This record gives sequence, C-alpha cells and structure tokens, in this order.
Amino acid sequence: MSKYLSGRLVPVTAHRLSAIVKSDKIYFIDNGQLTCKAPYDLCRAFTKQQLEED
Repeated sequence: MSKYLSGRLVPVTAHRLSAIVKSDKIYFIDNGQLTCKAPYDLCRAFTKQQLEED
C-alpha cells in the first residue's frame, strides 16, 4: 500500500496515533484547534504530556 501512497497528500482520520506511525507529518486537531503539526514521535510526546495534564 505504501508504494501507492508515496509522494502524495493523503488525508487520514485516525483515533490512534499508532495507526499513522509511518506518516511524514501529522496534523493533530483537538476541539477544532490545530494543536500539533509534526512527525509521529513529536506528536506522540505532545499527546502524552497533554493527557498527563488533564
């Protein structure tokens, strides 16, 4: 599947970050606000930190 998606913009909706681990860049939207635009590792760290604050 990845050979067909390479070099293309592919919008994906996922409830778990692990579903999109191979993505180059993730746009994380929370309550209608863009809260993170980064590769998987940085968004993962961001969401862990946010969960600990709640």
